[in-house]
Amino acid sequence: MRISLILIISFLIIFLSWMPSVSAHGLSTAFLDINEISPGQATIVWDSSPKQNGLKLIVSPACKLTRTTTYLAEDTTNRLECPKTISGYTLTITGLGLIVSDVIVRIHLSDDRTLSKILTMNEVSWTIPVQSSQFEVLVSYIKLGIEHILSGIDHLLFVLGLFLLCVTLKQLFWTITAFTFAHSITLIATTLGIIQISSLAAEACIALSLILVALDIPSDKRLLKQLHQIQYIGLTFIFGLVHGLGFAGALIEIGLPKQALPMALFGFNLGVEMGQVLFILILISLVWIGQRLGTTTVLISRQISIYSIGILGMGWLFERLIILL
Repeated sequence: MRISLILIISFLIIFLSWMPSVSAHGLSTAFLDINEISPGQATIVWDSSPKQNGLKLIVSPACKLTRTTTYLAEDTTNRLECPKTISGYTLTITGLGLIVSDVIVRIHLSDDRTLSKILTMNEVSWTIPVQSSQFEVLVSYIKLGIEHILSGIDHLLFVLGLFLLCVTLKQLFWTITAFTFAHSITLIATTLGIIQISSLAAEACIALSLILVALDIPSDKRLLKQLHQIQYIGLTFIFGLVHGLGFAGALIEIGLPKQALPMALFGFNLGVEMGQVLFILILISLVWIGQRLGTTTVLISRQISIYSIGILGMGWLFERLIILL
């Protein structure tokens, strides 16, 4: 009876994780590139899939579009005209929902500034800043980092796997520290172009890491043996390097401002770490609650987590290998 219940709940979690998209980062993302070729004159290009998602760009009344910008096909180019400059005016995206959950807006201004913003169903409008201070860039990219890690089911499941493998808080601290240090290295190196690896290959390796970590987790924590500390941290460090490639791919898609590159890179990395720490604190709280509900609750929750990590990892690996090959 217990095994049946665990399997049913596990497959329910997996089914919900796959609806309505198989993407590990939630629903589909669209991209909107705006290039100010001269003050107040800009080209607008949508470039993403799927087609016919019904997204529409609305601009401030003082500005005008040369034609209605409905995202019905890839590479749809339009023109935006605003008095003097496009800075200071507001962009609004309508049509966000089940098909497309967010839009990454990337703007290159005529003064050579580069700006990025993720618009979601909860935040559909953005006023293009006239000037962006270093602090504003930092805050903006911290938010982007937090949003990325908390929407990345594959990254969160791996952190969950590391959490389940640790016996003590001390071991958890050193494990997460190794993971953090490793993915920071590849995040920075890949973003700066020092290393170049296929994003699809990196995503496939991330899925494989979920399978491997799930295979290492015993169903009962009492059966968990403490590995040699150096060996344990070494394995986590290697997996961290792989996950850093995934973080870098997302950051490259979002774009980095040339005028504040170090600050943006630091802010995104800091945001990822903040989101990761928040997730771990939630896990610790859930364990504390589970222990007060009884040993059976903790055991069932642990087994559900193992099944979910492993099966989702296999699904993502299969999906990504098909795309890669």
